[in-house]
Amino acid sequence: MKREGTDLEPSPFLKTLRYILKDQNRIKDVSDCAFNAVDVDNRGYLEKEELHAIMECVAKDMNIDEPSDTDVDAILGELDTDNDARISREEFVRLIEQVLRKMEENESRIYDLQLSKAQTVY
Repeated sequence: MKREGTDLEPSPFLKTLRYILKDQNRIKDVSDCAFNAVDVDNRGYLEKEELHAIMECVAKDMNIDEPSDTDVDAILGELDTDNDARISREEFVRLIEQVLRKMEENESRIYDLQLSKAQTVY
């Protein structure tokens, strides 16, 4: 959807993020795909080492600092609701939703900056 007074539209990526985040089933589908990709030993859960690898990839993609062991322990503690020191498929959904929401925030911020610049031109 274009904003009034400009020809700028949100990027396809931002539109996709917003589409996914509107529906919990879509978030679950994305989470399942991601989980299957990172559960390298196919045990049905992620251990700390696998979680650390995921967080490193996400940090790289988002151009932020790589997580420390303390960061990984904090996320593990937050997501591991049954306290078994690993992340189940169901617990993983929360992580993916948080990542998607953060990505949507960042993309929205970029879009808003582009709009501000475009509106000063008009």
